[in-house]
Amino acid sequence: MLASLKYYCPRVHQLAFFCSLSPRHRIIAEGGIPPTQYEFEREKWAMGERFGRYGQRGGVDIRQLWPSVEEIEEINALRMYRTAKEAEQISKTNVEKEQIRRKNRLDRIERNWQTHDEQLAEFHQRAIQSEIDKESSEQELERKVEEVKNFFGYWVDPNDPRFAVMLQHKEQSAKLEAKMASKKTKKYGQVKTVSNLTSNTTTDKTKTKKSAAKLSSAANE
Repeated sequence: MLASLKYYCPRVHQLAFFCSLSPRHRIIAEGGIPPTQYEFEREKWAMGERFGRYGQRGGVDIRQLWPSVEEIEEINALRMYRTAKEAEQISKTNVEKEQIRRKNRLDRIERNWQTHDEQLAEFHQRAIQSEIDKESSEQELERKVEEVKNFFGYWVDPNDPRFAVMLQHKEQSAKLEAKMASKKTKKYGQVKTVSNLTSNTTTDKTKTKKSAAKLSSAANE
């Protein structure tokens, strides 16, 4: 590296760089005006750039840069240029809008300042409620994780995609068990009702027989 620095010559490197340039770029590097070589340089936008960069020395016929009737109509339709009166009116309107915007902003700041204490209290209340909800949500998640663990016999990460499927399966199993228990309870209630009805019927028959016997005994006397 020291040897390369020892024989380094800025002039030689500058000359080597200059020699590596194309003829067109050599002219530009020397401050000259390159000739028109490519087809795109004859287009209106390219000639406009050339005239703007080099002026009359660029050899551009400025008559070719003048917009056509169609281009003028398009410019007027797009309203790219405005008269001084229109520009003044637009500026005046913008100033009025800015004044209204600033006034509304100051009014809003004043209203907010008047209700600052109330809004601050509401903010703290929402923060406390958010912490409570977060803690409740975490407890609910822990409960679900524990239920899945007890049902399947092993712990599952709640971030695991299988956890949602396993939890759904566990809930469906719980619903099925509750449904079966409800059917058993209902069936037992129906059996008990039939038994009560049978017992009541037997009791009524016994009472009827006893009443008939009493009436028969009274008639014989």
